[in-house]
Amino acid sequence: PICNSIDATTYLWTFPAGCIPSTSTATTVNVTFPGAGLYSVSLLTTNPYTGCTYTKTISVTMIDVIPNFTGSPLNSCSPTQVCFNNTSQNAVSYQWQLINAVGNVVDSSTNTNPCFTIATPGTYSVQLNAWDVNGCKDSLRRVNYVHVYGTTVSFTGTPLSGCVPLTTHFTDASFST
Repeated sequence: PICNSIDATTYLWTFPAGCIPSTSTATTVNVTFPGAGLYSVSLLTTNPYTGCTYTKTISVTMIDVIPNFTGSPLNSCSPTQVCFNNTSQNAVSYQWQLINAVGNVVDSSTNTNPCFTIATPGTYSVQLNAWDVNGCKDSLRRVNYVHVYGTTVSFTGTPLSGCVPLTTHFTDASFST
């Protein structure tokens, strides 16, 4: 007899350990896989008219995008350029955000390894959004990751004009941020 699953009346699905469910006898079933990996799924059917059983196994691949990065320099004087080295796994596209201390996005990039020029002193968080080939997304935010320092140089002098010889008293009014 010709063996196939047409007109089958019994079904036995088998899923790898950790999947929910691990087996089923339904004609269709939804399965939750526990994490990234390569999974084998088998279906055993029985056709009552022919007495034949038929088994088919397919593979399901799940990848997990893991965003990660380093930056340099993380402590610098203004103005500065901070560059990021993307060490993400299983990602194919990216969105970077440079976020100031009040939560506003002050710069962004879709480059794999971007550099941002920062002119304003302050503390900045960096967020990397990463997507895999299936459109799955994960994000990593490093809070208060970049520190940009600045100094405003200022001073006063009195008197600034007069007769020769002139003695002037100077006072520093500089401040750092």
